[in-house]
Amino acid sequence: MGTLFHGAEETLDVTNIEQVFQIFSSVFNSVVTKGANQGVLHYVSENVTSILGYTPEEMKGKRITSFLHEKDRKDIFINCKNTPFEQKEDKLFTVRLKKKDGTYLWTEITVITLRFLDIPMKSKEQLYIIKEVPIDKEENLLQNDKLAVIGQLAAGIAHEIRNPLTSLKGFIQLMRSDKSFNEQYLKIMDNEINVVESISRELMVLAKPQPEDFKLCDIQTIFENCMTLLEGEIFQKRVKIIRKYSMEKITVLCDEQKIKQVLINLVKNALDAMEGPGNITVKISKRGNHGVISIKDEGVGIPNELIDKLGKPFFTTKSNGNGLGLMMSFKIIEEHNGKIAVKSEPGVGTVFTISIPLHD
Repeated sequence: MGTLFHGAEETLDVTNIEQVFQIFSSVFNSVVTKGANQGVLHYVSENVTSILGYTPEEMKGKRITSFLHEKDRKDIFINCKNTPFEQKEDKLFTVRLKKKDGTYLWTEITVITLRFLDIPMKSKEQLYIIKEVPIDKEENLLQNDKLAVIGQLAAGIAHEIRNPLTSLKGFIQLMRSDKSFNEQYLKIMDNEINVVESISRELMVLAKPQPEDFKLCDIQTIFENCMTLLEGEIFQKRVKIIRKYSMEKITVLCDEQKIKQVLINLVKNALDAMEGPGNITVKISKRGNHGVISIKDEGVGIPNELIDKLGKPFFTTKSNGNGLGLMMSFKIIEEHNGKIAVKSEPGVGTVFTISIPLHD
């Protein structure tokens, strides 16, 4: 594909770069360009509508990265950033692009550097040729993705369960040799069994989610219900909840119980992060077409290099945690077409910000 395009440089007398795009848009599924302004699209062929559902005007002026799946964004950004524009080799990426209906489509994107001698800003222009991935290849990609997650989960489960099982085995041996301490050992063993049961319960929720029950809910009401449930723990920790709520009612279409689960988990994490008395600041506001909840603690903070790992199976910064609660929280918000953003500064605190689309 790239060879064909570069061959056109020698045979076409091109004075307008869009003439080339029009030719190639009739041959390939979709053509877009990467401009000098941080990947902003300034041309999109008409046939993009049949693939992604957008009109060209809806994509123009936006960055190509805004349509990429979060897991693919980093890979293509690093590769493009490190590619010299005078380089003659084209780049091929297999990535997921977000369609207008919110679903993702596996695509192959060929990145071609434009080197026409008579095109202004030649060293800053790139062409993207987007093709839909064949069904069989898409199924293989999805299967590989699932296997990678399963492998990661299996390794985490083995690690998390091995520790309490090793303790149980050791205490059984001690009980056989010293029966006078059986009662003491039994209490510790019971705690270890509870750890295994807790992991099993959380894994069951991940493996077999409960049916969704979406309805219109007021975010502030949901949060206040969570505060009622956590009142005792908040009092015990001597933490003050500072509320900063929008004056207007913020309504979202959501599964109330699942959102409560997320908020309780994040507030508990904030409480655990604080070594002594302090404040947890909760802001509920409207930002564009999203309802936003931010939970800010005054805890120990999270090193910047660990933030990207949050939400991964069995990754946790807590000595007695397993990371599954946060993993489920990310999953639930994703099911609501929302996002969780994290900002943190060691020694200062952490802010978790949830954004969920508002009900139209």
